[in-house]
Amino acid sequence: MPIKIKPIPDPEAISQKVKDRFWSKIDRGTRDQCWMWKGYLNPKCYGSFNFKPLGRVSSHRFAYHLTKGRVPTDLVVDHLCRNRACCNPEHLEPVTHIVNIQRGNSGISRKMATQGMTHCGRGHEYTPENTYINKKTGYKRCKACKNLRHRAVSLARRGNNT
Repeated sequence: MPIKIKPIPDPEAISQKVKDRFWSKIDRGTRDQCWMWKGYLNPKCYGSFNFKPLGRVSSHRFAYHLTKGRVPTDLVVDHLCRNRACCNPEHLEPVTHIVNIQRGNSGISRKMATQGMTHCGRGHEYTPENTYINKKTGYKRCKACKNLRHRAVSLARRGNNT
């Protein structure tokens, strides 16, 4: 079953104000480095940008679209760097959904896949002080993200009265 993706208007039709707002949410480094999305990350750690005519669009797909051109709606944008929060167009390539799955970590367990990771999906470095291993799953996890999740839950329970 093909994935349905809403087409994004041509880059020339997107206002400079929207482009500036989009690029302000990316921590751009050198051509070789991952450009980390600083905005909203969905539960799977992919960046998401609120683009009014379409609603939420994938930040990496939008970055590719603005810099390299239109991505056919039957293709997905693969992260060659394997970092879902990365928006560096040099790390992205349009491919079929099947190719994206074949390139992914589906052939190895997530536990094994996380062993070589140096940063979490939000860009926090996996240092001894900032890393723990989930006892149930064995996955490497980020303490900073855990603290952010706990704080959000605590604020929600209190009704945001802080």
